[in-house]
Amino acid sequence: MAHLEALMQHPFLMAFNDQGLNDSLKVFLYQRFRDPSPLETIPLQDKIIDIYIAARESPSYQFALDTYLRYFKN
Repeated sequence: MAHLEALMQHPFLMAFNDQGLNDSLKVFLYQRFRDPSPLETIPLQDKIIDIYIAARESPSYQFALDTYLRYFKN
């Protein structure tokens, strides 16, 4: 992720394809653009982002438990 940090010091444009949207890029984008734009009408629900939030930002035990049950129950 340090490579992304260096490249994005003064970005003008960022583009990527479906294959480029890997887990590291998802977390990178989430960290920089947490608040949805007014045009984003569907709430973000992504396994990688939910796990990141549960592990790093720990909003609550219940969120972590719900994340575990949603993605790892079986």
